[in-house]
Amino acid sequence: MSTKTVSKSARTILDEASPRIEEARDELQAEYDEMSEKQQEGEKGEALQAKIDAVQAVLDEIDSAIAALSD
Repeated sequence: MSTKTVSKSARTILDEASPRIEEARDELQAEYDEMSEKQQEGEKGEALQAKIDAVQAVLDEIDSAIAALSD
């Protein structure tokens, strides 16, 4: 398999995965937003925010990978 073919396949996979991961992030964010301010500042809220941040980091890496594969 050529490098071009592998790059195209990888980009397709990432393009398909990104919206699903965004949806998961949005669901976590909605759950967080529904919490009271006190809950958000508590252990559960902080843990949920950490998950949101981790998912966002994955999305950022996917965007970087897509850009690199497009070059």
